[in-house]
Amino acid sequence: FHRFLLLPGRGDWGRPEYDANIRALLQRRDGITLSDDVFGYLYDILQWILSRNPANPKAWPGSGLNRFGPTIVGEDGAEMFERVFGAWAGLFALGPAHIKLSGGWVPSREGNYRMEIIEVDQDRLVATLSGLAGYGRDASSGTSFIMHLGI
Repeated sequence: FHRFLLLPGRGDWGRPEYDANIRALLQRRDGITLSDDVFGYLYDILQWILSRNPANPKAWPGSGLNRFGPTIVGEDGAEMFERVFGAWAGLFALGPAHIKLSGGWVPSREGNYRMEIIEVDQDRLVATLSGLAGYGRDASSGTSFIMHLGI
């Protein structure tokens, strides 16, 4: 799972701040979680969001959400974060109560490969994505930021 937390401040953490806070962040159970399957489905579009990687700031390209580690979305990326997650929430709200998405290729019993099917409850998915859009709206004020903890 991917955990998203809305934290006070501007999110201008570097490696020292990240190292000092990561244990406490990993132990938190609040925030919003998104399955890695759905995260993977949305991944290409999530690369449009301006962000920082506090664990490896020099090697980070400046946008996207880190699938396997932390990402900070501050005021500069918050509007896009809100719009992307809000758009996905609106799109999935148009779908059936039980949504099936195409996942990655996985081995089959016969030794071939088949496309994985991601099955999600529409209400739960829309609520999650709408909640994330709300985090973006809140972070756009510059008084809070989004901490994303990848798997």
